Amino acid sequence: MSAWKHPLLGPIDLIPPNLCPKKVWRHLYDRHEHWERVCKADIAAMRRDAEKILGVARASRCELPSLAGERQARELLVAHHDATYAPAYSSEMSSPDTAWTPSMDSSHRHRALTPRSVFIVVQLDRPRSWVVTAFRPHPSTVGVNWDEADLRRHAVSYFQKEPGVKVEERALAVAENLRRVSGPSSTPKELWWLASAVGHGRLLRHVPDVHDALPAAESALSATPVSVLQELRAALGWELLEGRLADALKDSRPEDLEAVLADAEELLAVASAVGAELEAAAFCDEAELLLPWIPAEWAHVAERARALAATAEPSPVMRLWGA
Repeated sequence: MSAWKHPLLGPIDLIPPNLCPKKVWRHLYDRHEHWERVCKADIAAMRRDAEKILGVARASRCELPSLAGERQARELLVAHHDATYAPAYSSEMSSPDTAWTPSMDSSHRHRALTPRSVFIVVQLDRPRSWVVTAFRPHPSTVGVNWDEADLRRHAVSYFQKEPGVKVEERALAVAENLRRVSGPSSTPKELWWLASAVGHGRLLRHVPDVHDALPAAESALSATPVSVLQELRAALGWELLEGRLADALKDSRPEDLEAVLADAEELLAVASAVGAELEAAAFCDEAELLLPWIPAEWAHVAERARALAATAEPSPVMRLWGA
């Protein structure tokens, strides 16, 4: 079944049936992605129905349990894809305001970011291309409530880091984020944006626009109350990210790993700005043990890492890409 016909890429099929259960469990049921804001369906009820059959809470397990012998669970997850998830991401994908990466990557894929912050990966194929995954990027935190404006801001930044987006364009976005800083943060949410701007600004401080905008943001960061710094440090989602990294390396495709690495880059940039160096180092220790197990056919991940490592200053983020 075709989700939509792109004017240049041609027909794009929906996520294939063999991947539907995994993507529904991983993304549609994720409370942090807030799909109920996109499709206005009772996602909580769907999640409870699936949890009841599988005997596992989604909040405690990101990776879908084995469905061997679980025909009822598989059928339910596929039904939730067809009735709710697929109409939502296909409608978003077909919007004229959806942004697409300017060219395919080395694995013949395009990415798209829709107006309501659905991030989509499309595999170019013959005779028809197909959707690999669709998710709503969000900051890797625990106990912080992000509204739609927050999710949009994060998703735009996420999309700007995709392959094919030039370093110069990233630097312009980083400089703009630094200039948006208005003063010290009074809440963990405000501090996240300030710390993200400063963390990425430090990585690209050799770029003139970033260099000029960084001091004012650094001053705002240094004036942030210690209590707010401590609150955000406690909210950083290290444990969940480590679990996702281990799960992603067991997958048959690289998209989950790419998403985890993008989230890890952001978390490490924030952590380095708010004084969570020990937690960042511990995460990097774990990543350095796991990342050598990347399958050889995912060489493009290492290629991107080398390119990023050549454009930024030494930091926990560069340690991750070095791994």
